[in-house]
Amino acid sequence: MEINVEWLNGKSFKGIGKAGSEILMDVPIEKEGQNLGPTPKEVFLMSVAGCSGMDIISILKKKRLDVLEFRIHVTAEEQTAEHPYVFTKAAIHYILKGKNLTEDAVKQAIDLSQEKYCGVSEMMRKAFPISFTFEFSNVKE
Repeated sequence: MEINVEWLNGKSFKGIGKAGSEILMDVPIEKEGQNLGPTPKEVFLMSVAGCSGMDIISILKKKRLDVLEFRIHVTAEEQTAEHPYVFTKAAIHYILKGKNLTEDAVKQAIDLSQEKYCGVSEMMRKAFPISFTFEFSNVKE
């Protein structure tokens, strides 16, 4: 895997993926940035949500379950007192809405993602603990 990152100005950088897709990264104005995009640490947390979310959608689709809405909320704590400020733990909360979703199916999809498929989660777990919770609801047809 290869990516490129280009400095734009100030503390703003543009990340470019293999397919040419781009993401802007920056820091808030109070940290001498322009607030043009998420911080690198926010991108890191977005990547774990995206990685596991893709797995979960794929698994539920294979089970022929219709997911209509899916949000993932990630929180991480920085408790180190000095540089480098690192995450010490994270929590991921999955929120799904669909048709005929069951607790067992959703839990199994999350477990498979976290224990077998999502490489980003596996890398994160080597650095700090991650907890997972979920909620789901079904729409009436």
